[in-house]
Amino acid sequence: MHINEKCGPNPANAARIRNFCCLVKNCGFFDLGFSGPAYTWTNKRFTTNPTFQRLDRCLANAEWCTIFPRSSVFHLPMIYSDHAPILAMLDSSTHKPKKPFHFENWWLMEDDFPPTAMQSWCSSNSKPFHKRTKILARDLKVWSKKKKPINSQLAAIENQLLDQQNLPLQQQNYSLQGLLHHNHQALLTKDAEYHRQRVKKLWATAGDRNTNFFQQAIMKRARKNKINFIQDQHGNSIATPDDIADIFIAYFQNLFATQLTHTAMETNTHHQVTIEDDFSTSTPDEQEILGLIKEMKRDASPGPDGLNVAFYRVAWPWIKDDVTALIKDFYNTGNLHHELNSTCIVLIPKKTNSVVPRDFRPISLCNVIYKIIAKSLAQRIKDHLPDYIHASQNAFIKGRRITSNIILAQEIFHSF
Repeated sequence: MHINEKCGPNPANAARIRNFCCLVKNCGFFDLGFSGPAYTWTNKRFTTNPTFQRLDRCLANAEWCTIFPRSSVFHLPMIYSDHAPILAMLDSSTHKPKKPFHFENWWLMEDDFPPTAMQSWCSSNSKPFHKRTKILARDLKVWSKKKKPINSQLAAIENQLLDQQNLPLQQQNYSLQGLLHHNHQALLTKDAEYHRQRVKKLWATAGDRNTNFFQQAIMKRARKNKINFIQDQHGNSIATPDDIADIFIAYFQNLFATQLTHTAMETNTHHQVTIEDDFSTSTPDEQEILGLIKEMKRDASPGPDGLNVAFYRVAWPWIKDDVTALIKDFYNTGNLHHELNSTCIVLIPKKTNSVVPRDFRPISLCNVIYKIIAKSLAQRIKDHLPDYIHASQNAFIKGRRITSNIILAQEIFHSF
């Protein structure tokens, strides 16, 4: 299905790959991925023109993945046959670990969301900001559990429509059918928003509502990011979640723990930061903070508090005073509570078939408050950076390119 799934003297046939990919797509299937060797077939001509290909794979549709959400595919070693056996381990268990609170964008379409959220926030106005976000998250979780699942509501409306349309024409209530159609449309919009928030496709605009596509994209993304097992430093395969976590923690602690070093650098030309620079003394006002929030991606993954940018935009009329006061306090004191300063770290695979810790890239998910502070600081120091960064360092300054020195070095090298 990809050019890089073949290794040998003859390149893969791009036309055949396109045709096969179209067939798989038209059938509603997608590749389940794998763990193990990259190729499943060889011509066994190891001394002359060896060829390796991934010819064998497991395909499934969205319904199958819903039944077996924790299934895993493994490529076993080729021994006697020229094909590698494929092992699909099916686990129909739907038990999932407890997930932290995440704000759902479709909640914004509920009529009772604004009063519920506002009442929860205002009822805790005597508490610090980080505790108020926890109280709000708790109240929203309780409120959301009272909502029936969107799929159940859709099924109920469709049954009502079917009951109406089974009646003789003169007995059908057409005004009721119109109302049911309207409610069904509203539920479909909520369902599309639910899937759009998870699919992480920037081109999924508000006009798209192909939830079947979204479901498949979400499943592909989840399977790609799933860690079935990991290899430790001795090459042993570890599959239990706690042991996998210990291996990653040990790896990144060792990677980022550096010893203090002293370098002999000229310090007589550095620029002393003074109060006249005035890039840390001016505090952001309400309009600046709102502008920063509007610049952020609405559906970006939230930090540990679970509140995303979409929430801050809608709730701004009744949280703006608290947010502004918090950020001004940070500029005046330089202190930010550790819960607001904390981050969630997620591991993104750098390549297909990632099996060792170095194959994963750690990404930090910060709270929106942290992002606002970071962006406001960045805007204040960007005009002063040329005073602190030498002209020969072509980075960090708008208009400079980090490749300039590389090109200059190449020109000097080729001129001799």
